[in-house]
Amino acid sequence: MLKNKLKATVIRRTLTGLELRRLDNGEDNVDEAFGSMRMFWQGLLRPQPDLCELQIHLEHIAYLTTKTQDIYIQLLETCYNNPTVLRSYSLFSGQLLRDETEALKCKERGQGIEREFKKIIITHQYQKTQYDVDFQLQGERSNTSGSKKPTFIELFSFCWTVRQE
Repeated sequence: MLKNKLKATVIRRTLTGLELRRLDNGEDNVDEAFGSMRMFWQGLLRPQPDLCELQIHLEHIAYLTTKTQDIYIQLLETCYNNPTVLRSYSLFSGQLLRDETEALKCKERGQGIEREFKKIIITHQYQKTQYDVDFQLQGERSNTSGSKKPTFIELFSFCWTVRQE
């Protein structure tokens, strides 16, 4: 059961190439939107702001926000338990959309999944260590019982000796 749970968690954590490109595009769009926002505010603070330029920046920000939101909606449909996607969406939601509640919820969910994954990994490593110790003990018991199996070299030497005679 642990192996299946671990495998399911790993599957949820791993992004395909397409999903990774979408995530990168979303993050790039967020960065570009922040750049446009800076340019908008710089233009607005000028003594004589150019309204056409400001409108272009606003339209670009709106376009990037909509495009990025669509990307995250698609990613969250398929990767809803991926901590990387959740953290990235949390930043987008909190910084660009100003939805602090959604951002906090996604961030906490991503951190919870990370904690769960670490617990599973630690448990798996502990069980593997226990299995290795049990296997070694079993091997030592069989070696001390006097019924030691011959090694390949011992068998080969025996066969060679018999053949020579």
